[in-house]
Amino acid sequence: MLILVTCGLAYKFIKSEPKDLASWLPWAFFVCLGIGTLLVFAGPGVSWIESLQGGIRKIATEESFDNLRENSRVDWLIRLISYDPVKQPDLSVSHLKALGPEPQLYTFVSSYNELRGYNVRDAVRMVGGHIKPGEQVSAIIFPRRFDLIPANAKGILQIIKDIQKDPSVQLEKTLNFSELTKDDDQNLQNRENRPAWSWKGYKDHYKKFCQLSIELHCGDHDEKKYMSRIEEDWNPLGFARRTPSVHGTCEEQSKNVCDISDWQKAAQQFREDFGARAFLIKNFKIKNLADPYLVGFEQPDAQVIPDIGVADLRE
Repeated sequence: MLILVTCGLAYKFIKSEPKDLASWLPWAFFVCLGIGTLLVFAGPGVSWIESLQGGIRKIATEESFDNLRENSRVDWLIRLISYDPVKQPDLSVSHLKALGPEPQLYTFVSSYNELRGYNVRDAVRMVGGHIKPGEQVSAIIFPRRFDLIPANAKGILQIIKDIQKDPSVQLEKTLNFSELTKDDDQNLQNRENRPAWSWKGYKDHYKKFCQLSIELHCGDHDEKKYMSRIEEDWNPLGFARRTPSVHGTCEEQSKNVCDISDWQKAAQQFREDFGARAFLIKNFKIKNLADPYLVGFEQPDAQVIPDIGVADLRE
């Protein structure tokens, strides 16, 4: 309506002789023009303000847990590192050289989209970490351009197999795979597509894979030196718990996690404790990552994982 009024006044202003113009007409024209210009520039600002008022859209825990079952696609990853800025200045974003420390060959990462918008302290807890008083957090956010292995029982064993085949490592005490059947081993070799790591893709072999991965965690095996440490928050279904179980992974009471054969029962047992999906990726140098975002959080209690503008995937 304002545009129509302004156009009408402009037409009148142009077509009329100066002596025929009413004294109020020029003033009305420029007032309408000024208000219209202000609204044009204010529009994006209003949208921006509304966006801030609504907050950054977060993916609900239920949706992330469903993504775990399907091994849904991940295109952006995040690595969160909590550290003491006085004792560990080399872990600040300005000093980081790689995703993980040496001699790691494989490092834990998480889905960026599933942590975006969460308070930094909460996000660190969701990936199984913790922040002590005075500690800060470094975040590496980067697009996936390399092979990514879900850190469920199957994925962990696949990484161990890769480490055992790596000629650059020295191994003496190794994990023994002899208890696996030929069918188990064939499933372990399947890396053809994402469904290979979905619950449907390995559920028939889960119990053996789970038991063997727990044996890895609890035993003295040299392969562990070459991958991120498996902590008590890790669940063989491939996620980090928000808080560790009352019983340690190596205690008998915790080993019933390997008895799960139905996803609905898994959801009933673990959904409330679910933190975030876990993945393993090669320990790449930061300089070899494509377009990484390095973010330092000095106040993890007051800051959130930022929105860098990448879309959520729906598959």
